[in-house]
Amino acid sequence: MGPQISLVLFAFLACSAFTKAADAVPNAMPVGTLYAYGQNISGLPLFYADGLALLGYGQPEDISEAVNVTFTSNTTATTLKSSPNNTAMATNWTQPLLYIDATAGSFTEAGFTSLTNTSYTTTGFSFWGRQLMWLGNSDDGSVGRSFWAAPRGKDGVWSLLWNSDNAASEIAVPIVLKRQPPPSLDKN
Repeated sequence: MGPQISLVLFAFLACSAFTKAADAVPNAMPVGTLYAYGQNISGLPLFYADGLALLGYGQPEDISEAVNVTFTSNTTATTLKSSPNNTAMATNWTQPLLYIDATAGSFTEAGFTSLTNTSYTTTGFSFWGRQLMWLGNSDDGSVGRSFWAAPRGKDGVWSLLWNSDNAASEIAVPIVLKRQPPPSLDKN
């Protein structure tokens, strides 16, 4: 086999392998870790905790499974699929989707679900620059920045909430979720 044929064969096989890898996760875009910013919240990472979405560091005493996660976004369904940062967790992980309760009047905790038939909203998420938004549904055409956070206790961990109506709260503060780490963690 001549050198030109070998080079063409190598290029073909390399392209085939790349195409197969891309086909394995259609329309997936790496997002990374999401960080919360708001009053007294300066870049706390979002993590999985017994199916809930929490913000902060460490495992609260009342949580049996807490996992640092990164996200990928499916650009066609605008979902956020989570993956554990801990490789030991990867064997039992179902890649749950981030969810919110987008019904009018809701002010509830956000979380993670692997169920496709759920009353929670797992689609409609998008990034405007580095900020996570919810684009609403085709019925109302709304755009939401209704993420809020409430302290869970004395452990420095906050619950991530979705406040559909952006109603004032005495216990929670409005936040933004970004794929931008705080300056102390930013290595760029």
